[in-house]
Amino acid sequence: MYKIITLAFLGLFFALTLFASAAASPLPAGKTLEEAEIDKALDINKADIKELVKVKGMDSTKARAVIAYRKKHGAFKGFSELSRVRGFEQLSPGQLKEIQDQLRIG
Repeated sequence: MYKIITLAFLGLFFALTLFASAAASPLPAGKTLEEAEIDKALDINKADIKELVKVKGMDSTKARAVIAYRKKHGAFKGFSELSRVRGFEQLSPGQLKEIQDQLRIG
């Protein structure tokens, strides 16, 4: 009887250990941390105003300016273009980086 209880306990322990390690891993299967972060970032070339205003540091005026820039110049090819968008030119490099860290291109 003692062996049965011990084996049941060990089985439960290993099952819980496997479950806890799977739950603790927020990365999608086969993705690196960097790839998962990129997947979470908002694509600046596809986002609409409602999505862009959710980016910390971007208000509706800046979001509209991003969309207007896209319409006039086409898709963003690099983040250096963001500093040419009206409303972004006066941002500090740190503020621009904070916004860029939440976005991706393509």
